[in-house]
Amino acid sequence: MPKLSRKWRGFRVEIEIPDRAAAALRGKKARSNENASTLEFGPVPPIDLHRPQEAVERYMDSLRTTLEWYPDVWSGSPEDGEDLAAKVGRLNWYHTLELPGGVVTPGYYDHRPLVPYYGIPDDLRGKRVLDVGSWDGFWTFEFERRGADVTAVDLDVLTKVDFPPQIRSAVVEAKLEQRFGGGFELARQALGSKVERIVGNVYDLDPAEIGTFDLVHFSDVSQHLQRPLDAYRRIRAVTAGSAMIVDAFDPDLDDSKNLVEYRGGWVDVTWWIPSLNTLAQLVLDAGFSDVRVQRVYRIDPVGAPGTGRWRAILLARP
Repeated sequence: MPKLSRKWRGFRVEIEIPDRAAAALRGKKARSNENASTLEFGPVPPIDLHRPQEAVERYMDSLRTTLEWYPDVWSGSPEDGEDLAAKVGRLNWYHTLELPGGVVTPGYYDHRPLVPYYGIPDDLRGKRVLDVGSWDGFWTFEFERRGADVTAVDLDVLTKVDFPPQIRSAVVEAKLEQRFGGGFELARQALGSKVERIVGNVYDLDPAEIGTFDLVHFSDVSQHLQRPLDAYRRIRAVTAGSAMIVDAFDPDLDDSKNLVEYRGGWVDVTWWIPSLNTLAQLVLDAGFSDVRVQRVYRIDPVGAPGTGRWRAILLARP
């Protein structure tokens, strides 16, 4: 039988204990060791960071080059007597738009081949549509062409973009603030459009001010936002029927986890590239009850084959 030895008042005392009790004491000691804290150090790995000053200089060089190439860049200040083609040529276009007289804007992206795959109803008469982040208005005018009553929302000046603070400060200090909306307004006038364009930020969408909409379109914006989940919550707040949310994702990130690549806004004001699962989960977590993938596609910038990101068209319902 095992013995337990203890000292008491200068005397050593040995006590015989049953086998079962001895086993319990040994187990208690072992469990105590298992719960003890452990400390381990590893080698310090190198880190690769976007250095703010280098990123600021790259952006400012790109902005100055763009300003040299286009007389009015995004604002639109056409000369009196210029024809439509000349006015178009004074602006830097994101969207490829077909305007009267055979004039086609030289957009960075040509979305025309994508239209049949978006699943947009042919007849939107009597429907209220909100296009958030409308830019030059390709999708805005497409919704209007199908009969919808369309409201477009976008920013009015460059410094309201979700830049890293160092880039925003550099633009202000260099006095290179630029106004937006020239391409949209030129196209709106050329097309005889009745679309209302509201200056605003997606973070500020309020149903008490603009109401709710049968369809809300939000495309290629959230990757450029510091707070995409907040943006999706505001989209949800003004959605009465359905939301069409389109943005970039990285298929290499899709596995059993919801992964995101953080980019910090330093290049092309891109903050995040999520996996498709993450993109859909963010939309669901914003308060929508149902989210499904309509289509995934990859579109290249005009003249730059093989450089485009994969994008997903998500349809979400309140």
